[in-house]
Amino acid sequence: MSTSRSGNNPAEDVPEATASRQAAEDRHAQSERSQPQQDTEPKQGDEQSQEQKRVPWLGIAAVMLGLSTSVLLGQFISIGLADIEGAQHLSKDQGAWLAAVYNAGQMFIGPMTVYIGGLLGPRKVLLVAAPTVAISALLLGLTTSYPIMLTLLAIAGLGCGSFYPLTLTFVARSLPRPLFLFGIAAYGFDVVSSLHVAALLEGWYMQYLSWHWIYWQPALMALGMWALVQAGIPSDPTSSVDTAKLRPSWQSFVYASLGLVCLFLLLSQGVRLNWGTSGGVAALAAAGAFLLLASLISHLLQPNPLVDLRFIFRRNILLLSICLCVLRFSLLSSAQLVPTFLSTAQHFIPLQTGSVLAWVALPSLLCGVLAAVFMKYVDPRLLLAFGFLLTGSACLWDNELTSLWSRQNFFPTELLIGVGAAISVVSLVGCIVLEIVNSGAVKQPIDTLTFVAWFHTVRLFGGEIVSTLMGYLLFARFRFHFSRLADLVNTSRAATATQLLGMTRTIAMQSPSAGSSLALTGALLANRAERQTVTLTIEDAYILEALVIAIALVLVALIGREPLQFKDLLKDEQ
Repeated sequence: MSTSRSGNNPAEDVPEATASRQAAEDRHAQSERSQPQQDTEPKQGDEQSQEQKRVPWLGIAAVMLGLSTSVLLGQFISIGLADIEGAQHLSKDQGAWLAAVYNAGQMFIGPMTVYIGGLLGPRKVLLVAAPTVAISALLLGLTTSYPIMLTLLAIAGLGCGSFYPLTLTFVARSLPRPLFLFGIAAYGFDVVSSLHVAALLEGWYMQYLSWHWIYWQPALMALGMWALVQAGIPSDPTSSVDTAKLRPSWQSFVYASLGLVCLFLLLSQGVRLNWGTSGGVAALAAAGAFLLLASLISHLLQPNPLVDLRFIFRRNILLLSICLCVLRFSLLSSAQLVPTFLSTAQHFIPLQTGSVLAWVALPSLLCGVLAAVFMKYVDPRLLLAFGFLLTGSACLWDNELTSLWSRQNFFPTELLIGVGAAISVVSLVGCIVLEIVNSGAVKQPIDTLTFVAWFHTVRLFGGEIVSTLMGYLLFARFRFHFSRLADLVNTSRAATATQLLGMTRTIAMQSPSAGSSLALTGALLANRAERQTVTLTIEDAYILEALVIAIALVLVALIGREPLQFKDLLKDEQ
């Protein structure tokens, strides 16, 4: 009786069932709450293990390969422009826009790297930019449509333009301190690829392969860079920006980038469009000024949390920016003056010109590495001055140029210029890194990106300014010396007639007719006049380069000494 009563009484069974169900539900809820934590911990552990597997040396190799890809693609387009025009059946006006559009893409992405790199981090952007460059360069070798060609060049420029600021951010923030100096030395590879290797490779491709490799080699290099970034550059956990909290604005970046692009195209196409007489030049100038003003007004009305202009207006930053422009100007001695003289006065093809420059690549690279090592013991300002001094001395030496000079005459001066340029590049990057560290910008990824984006913009914009000035100087001095030679010929008619008579008699002995001998005599005389005019013009350019470098030495002396030097940074790490 008692058993049946307890088993059939609902009042006693319900509380027990309710309690057991509640306990089961509590245990289930607790297990659900603990499950994400258990799942998250392995994920975090996997991410940490993956970051630990990154090889810093491969990251340094990614820096070298990325810079070389960016520089070589631009140099190939400039040096091989005539070959591309012939292969693609382009006019001179169409060909003039190829390099301009590629460099304009790099100019546009410069300020934008502060915004994009701040939102995503350098690693993520590089992993997208490298294959983008590879695909664009690959398709450039296959397309025959001019509009598609310009579009692909702009896309390739956008990708390559991100390499400089984002790889320098990696060096300044993520590279282990013992490898700090080697990461900086990787920037010396820029000089090796741009000054010494590009002409030889382009000439070799045209001689033995095809024009397609002007684009396809950078495509392969970009793929290699992607693999090295994947394996060697870690993600920066502090690099992403809290967009909900900071609410960064992209409008001012776009306005600034577009404005700089307009002014960049103005500089690159101004001479060809005859400056003030062209409506296109006026339109580019007005659009550039308007967009930059709009960017400034946008920043004043709604200050962007991703930009802190206080860092840019430091005295050392402004002086280093001018030194960067001077460095770009000094590089024109090998990039423009020597090829111009050899191709005009000696009728060298790019493969022959490249052989004059290419052998300097190895000593330049070694000196760049040595300069990085010496920065541990010597103030980089001293190395920067020493590099400028070597380059300036070579320019004064080249001022002894005559119309009889050939490739062997340029060997010693090119060695001085290559070594001086490598030391200058590495030490200048070292000064910039020290400025980033001492200003406190290295503690915040956005401030670091602002620094490197500024110098990337100065590198491109300043480089285009000095290149335009050099082109105008060569044009103006050529006209001056040609007119002077013509006056000398007119005022020395007797001597000129005697020389022409002697040349005509010599040529007549091997010429089938008197008319052809006179024609050959006139052509020979014109060739001599052109060679002498080019020689005098190049001499003037070397004098100007030496004077500008002398001014740069004064500016280097005005750069303030940084409290923290590389020896202090490396000592703290040890």
